Amino acid sequence: CVLTLAEPTAFDTPRAVNRPAVEATAKNLYAAVREQPQADAVFTLGLAYLNLGFLDEGTKALKSAVRLKDLDADRRVQVTKFTQHRDRVARAAGPTAAA
Repeated sequence: CVLTLAEPTAFDTPRAVNRPAVEATAKNLYAAVREQPQADAVFTLGLAYLNLGFLDEGTKALKSAVRLKDLDADRRVQVTKFTQHRDRVARAAGPTAAA
């Protein structure tokens, strides 16, 4: 599992993860953030989705975490770098990959 976005290329290739454990964590985090959205939990949910290979859902959760005011500056920078990297990857893949 990748626990940080310090290296934006970490999710360019699929990684072996303990899928049942990450899925259980994602399920618990999802329930928690539906009740009371907190930036750290939303950020961690985004990481869980990314580790499961759900790049779009993970990116969406990370962007949501940034919109919450209590996300620390380091994580905000990580999300910005990650989303910029994902945009570059999508552009390099061409229009067929985005469809």
